[in-house]
Amino acid sequence: MAKFEDSKITSKKFLHDTRLYDLLMQAPALISVMREPGHIFEFANDLYLEIAGKTNAIIGKPILEVFPELKQQGTIRVLDEVYKTGRLYQGKGVNFKFDALNNDQPQDRYFDYVCLPARDSSGKVTSIFVHATEITKQVFAREQAEQNEDQYKTLFNSIDQGFCIIKMIYDDDGRPIDYEFIEVNRIFEEQTGLKNPVGKTAHELVPDLEGHWFETYGNVVKTGEPARFSEGSVQMGRWFDVLATRLGAENNQQVAILFTDVTERKISEKQLIESESYYREMADSTPTITWVSDETGSCTYLNKQWYSYTGQTETEALGIGWTRAIHPKESKLAGKTFMEASAKRRPYTIEFQLRAADGTYRWVVDKGLPKFSSTGDFEGYVGSVIDIHKRKLAENALRSQLLLTEAITNNTTLCLFMVDIDGVITFMNPAAVTVTGFTPDEAIGISIHNLIHHTHPDGSVYTEEQCARFNSYKNGIGSEPIEDLFFRKDGSAFPALINGMPVAGDKGATSTVIEFRDISLEKQASQRIARSLARENKLQKAAVVLQARSDELVALNLAKDEFINLASHQLRTPATGVKQYIGMILEGYAGEIPESLLPFLTTAYSSNERQLRIVDNLLKVARVDSGQVQLHKQEIDLVPLITDIINEQSSNFKTSNQEINFIATKPEVYAVIDANLFRMVIENLVDNAHKYTYHGKRVEVGVAKMPDGVRLTVRDEGIGIDPNDMDKLFKKFSRLDNELSIEVGGTGLGLYWSKRIIDLHGGTVAVQSKPGNGTTFTVMLP
Repeated sequence: MAKFEDSKITSKKFLHDTRLYDLLMQAPALISVMREPGHIFEFANDLYLEIAGKTNAIIGKPILEVFPELKQQGTIRVLDEVYKTGRLYQGKGVNFKFDALNNDQPQDRYFDYVCLPARDSSGKVTSIFVHATEITKQVFAREQAEQNEDQYKTLFNSIDQGFCIIKMIYDDDGRPIDYEFIEVNRIFEEQTGLKNPVGKTAHELVPDLEGHWFETYGNVVKTGEPARFSEGSVQMGRWFDVLATRLGAENNQQVAILFTDVTERKISEKQLIESESYYREMADSTPTITWVSDETGSCTYLNKQWYSYTGQTETEALGIGWTRAIHPKESKLAGKTFMEASAKRRPYTIEFQLRAADGTYRWVVDKGLPKFSSTGDFEGYVGSVIDIHKRKLAENALRSQLLLTEAITNNTTLCLFMVDIDGVITFMNPAAVTVTGFTPDEAIGISIHNLIHHTHPDGSVYTEEQCARFNSYKNGIGSEPIEDLFFRKDGSAFPALINGMPVAGDKGATSTVIEFRDISLEKQASQRIARSLARENKLQKAAVVLQARSDELVALNLAKDEFINLASHQLRTPATGVKQYIGMILEGYAGEIPESLLPFLTTAYSSNERQLRIVDNLLKVARVDSGQVQLHKQEIDLVPLITDIINEQSSNFKTSNQEINFIATKPEVYAVIDANLFRMVIENLVDNAHKYTYHGKRVEVGVAKMPDGVRLTVRDEGIGIDPNDMDKLFKKFSRLDNELSIEVGGTGLGLYWSKRIIDLHGGTVAVQSKPGNGTTFTVMLP
């Protein structure tokens, strides 16, 4: 130290000496330098900052600002003394109490430290160099060791069990024949009855002590395995629970023995065994299931009623086996209830379904009471199980009935009040709240008469004494339903149909149920019905007239159809004859035709052909209208059918310089149809497309297999259809007026007949058209 002082190394010099600075920063001790006066931190190495739980921010701050808790601990006094006297100070095992260092470190810390003054060139103390080593762990370890030794001695003499250390004695053959007592605790003599045993052998204290004690302790020394057993000594007249453990190595030949005198318990157990038979017989004679469990919750006893009731055997039921007889839905809850009660040592009651011997489940109630020893130790539970199946079924039935009654009461549209014998409201249902506007809080406790029945229809006051209902409450007499006037909360009145029914009690009627419903709508409905009946009488009379007229129209229509059918047949025969003879003349069978007659004959032949077409159309329509058309369906490939039709009519399209195209999505498209009739439908649609399409335009026919059937389309670039004429398209004898209709002529029956045939096939026909942009007919077949 003198050498350091004589060198006059200043804090400024060593703090600016890089090698010295690095050495101090890495030193395994806590090093700091405080500038004087004021004890201001000028330097602190990393270990110091780490242990103190600080950062470099302490540099330039006084020590009391950094550690204010040191003010009352003498630290400042020591630093002041070093500064004033210039003498070194050394502290050993000094305790510092810090408010907080690192979060995981204690506040009490112990250090060995040295405070060394540093001087300037003039010899004046300018800084204090502090070197410290923390010895907190060593101090705590020493204190803990001292404490452990004290605790051991205290425990050794305070435990309520006997304790001793013995050393085994062997014969020349290495057999254990005795042992010497090395150390005993205070209660040893009380537990064994042996006086002043230390330094004496077992044989000295108990000359005829049984040999099994030596064998047992000798085996503990030999094997090193602890031995726990309960054993008695006839010579000592005592029973002991013993735990024997070897101390040190085998050659040490010492055993530590912890034991308890259980003589009284053994006597009690013997008495209990003798009395248990009596109590079992008594428990088995009771009609109630009884049981006992130990402190762990394991069932140790069930009387014979359990085995008779459940069909379990003793092996199956004891322990926790009895829980397997509980219904699976309730076993978890039952077990949880039992374990929670057991943990808190309190009585419990639980209901669950128990499997009977016949396999059915019956409701039982299980009640358990904790049992305690004379010293207050918890010993488990005693309990009983009682069959409550009939009661439970009755409770469930009652609960269901109450729920049903509540559901009916809450959901009925009938208004319900319950009143006592004074007419005071005790209950009202939601319908009554809705109709009257009064809430239960407003109505209950109020006279029902004063609440909603207080005024006559003429507006005069209606007292309770005048009210027949009031008298029925008093007398407990029911009444037939009557109509009367009730009043809502807002003062508005409404007609009601009212009925009262007394509820009988043990001593006559105790209350009355008042039920009513608002019949305002019924009144209005009655009036409407009366008016409706009057109108209905008029309508019935008109219906008779209309029916007669309808019958006349049906008869007339049938007559018309018969006439058309007959007329068509009668007209066809002569018309066919005329066509035949004119045709023969035109073919030269009557000789050469004069040039002047040829135009007349040609015109006559064309007119005759048109007449025959009209007659044919009339016949087809008459047959389909009269239900005479029978379909002969078969699966037909539409592709060749449509191709044949287009080929037949190709000359018409060539004459008009029109183009006709046929598009099929597949080479074969089959549909179930009457081939002859459906062919005429296609011919009619294609012919119409030709007739109502301008010269040089195009017509397109398409057929496609769709997911829901077959689609046939006929699309033209013709004159189109006015939207106002769309609803006329498929009507009988309906022809549209446009610039081409006069040229092409027609009967107005083609589309009507075609639609009827499509309908008979179960299909549909739709039309899309716009004037000047052509028309598309789309037929869908199933």
